[in-house]
Amino acid sequence: MGRQSQKRVQTGTGRVDRINEPAKAIAVPMRGETQRRHTSAITIVVDEIRKLQVAPPPPSARFSIYSSRTCSPAIKLAIIAGYTSVILVMLLGQSRVFYSMSRDGLLPKLFSEIHPKFRTPYRSNIVFMIFGSIFAAFAPMSALGHMTSIGTLFAFVLVCIGIIIMRKTHAELPRPFKTPLVPLVPILGIIFNLGMMYGLGWENWLRLAIWLAIGLCIYFGYSRKHSHLNNS
Repeated sequence: MGRQSQKRVQTGTGRVDRINEPAKAIAVPMRGETQRRHTSAITIVVDEIRKLQVAPPPPSARFSIYSSRTCSPAIKLAIIAGYTSVILVMLLGQSRVFYSMSRDGLLPKLFSEIHPKFRTPYRSNIVFMIFGSIFAAFAPMSALGHMTSIGTLFAFVLVCIGIIIMRKTHAELPRPFKTPLVPLVPILGIIFNLGMMYGLGWENWLRLAIWLAIGLCIYFGYSRKHSHLNNS
């Protein structure tokens, strides 16, 4: 409590009574208390702002925050369906790529064996199902996303380089689609893709180097020796 002062009051009977009243000095601690409350409020707001300055949440979390409760389950279901369809198409496409490579002798015959009834490379699909399931279960999602990004960008770089080489070495081949302004367009593609790869950090470059080393070992250890084109 703040200090109090006493005041003399003359009553009707001539008796002087003393009453207590708050001193003016109490305004000082009250202003100090108000300032402390304002400072605490500002500190809380700054802490909340800092908490928001993190990596953006996944799409499902963003929709949970900004969408209504009625639409949120439907939006989440659409996101899951979209992810599932993309993953399914990529796995099916990868098995067909390995099927073509196996027919050319670059990979073992396991990847080109066709199911007698469904006429699909079923063993290749089984291998990719097991391989993809293990990675999805134990590898961090962010690492998988960055590996996919840098691998795709590196494939685009190789495609651009291949366009320049093939245009010089096999200019007579029929091409249903011809890349215009060669070598300008492929060079620009190489520059932009390498620029995006540079932004992914050295950890992803290290993973890319490891995967590339594994691929080169498979090529020089098996593919080059069994290639039908090389043996012919």
